[in-house]
Amino acid sequence: VRMVANKPILIDAVHITMGGGRMLLEILCFALLTRKISFYLLRDARCRPLSSIDSQCEYVISGEVERRDFYKRNTIEFGSILCFANIPPTIKQKCPVYTYFHNINLLKIPSGLSFKRKIISFLKRLYISYYSRHTDTWIVQTQNTEDSLRKALPCNGKAIFQMPFYRRVIPLKCDQIRKDYILVGDYTGTRGHDELLKAWEVLKKQGVNAVLHLTVSKDNPFSNIIDSNIKMGVPIINHGIIPFEEVCKLYHKCKATIYPSLNESLGLGIIEAVDAGCDVIGVDLPYVHSVCNPTLTFKNITSE
Repeated sequence: VRMVANKPILIDAVHITMGGGRMLLEILCFALLTRKISFYLLRDARCRPLSSIDSQCEYVISGEVERRDFYKRNTIEFGSILCFANIPPTIKQKCPVYTYFHNINLLKIPSGLSFKRKIISFLKRLYISYYSRHTDTWIVQTQNTEDSLRKALPCNGKAIFQMPFYRRVIPLKCDQIRKDYILVGDYTGTRGHDELLKAWEVLKKQGVNAVLHLTVSKDNPFSNIIDSNIKMGVPIINHGIIPFEEVCKLYHKCKATIYPSLNESLGLGIIEAVDAGCDVIGVDLPYVHSVCNPTLTFKNITSE
């Protein structure tokens, strides 16, 4: 994102609240601060403060109404704008606008979603499509997301850049034999946790006691289902949301990651697992092949 007339960059992160999006936002802001690049952060009120950001260089916004009002009041304050949460500005800007699109489930709505979630995703896509004329450039993480963006949103004449970034796994010396399995990420309904738990129940009944590590938030209702499986003797350990350093330690004790997600814009858990020397057992879908050569693939009957 380039500077214009020595004005700061606006990082519009409204609707980034948790998970991978928040982690990428933290990485981005830390990199800008390290390089002494002037910027302001438009932070969602639901997103807890970032560790690297001084509150003096952020605005806290709640929802689209306040976001629109912000753009009305500050239309000439910034040299360029990076919309980090998929949605271009609702008001045309005079400076260059870049939109980082990383929610591929809005582009390729999975067939396994409930009817209500399909409708909500479709309406969100219409909303983004309407305001797509307000962005000059789209930024995506993979070829898979770029292909989906070209099919789902009006982007004729707009540049599309592939710029994946992520935090490298901390290298650790591992003396123990790797034998466990892992799926890093909170429960979303599309990441495949339901199917994976059912598979682990079947393995348990067949006498296979491979340990599965999960990182589902303890506040997520799905954690109760995980706990029920654990009480029945299914070899699962749910660590909850833990620091990245602890996630790295988990990767280094695991043989492979299992990724049954319906779709991913990047598949951060896959990249991190490969970085840590794990095998990848993934659903046979384009997003998996766009970031790695999987060790094994399987067919997900709920995917499109």
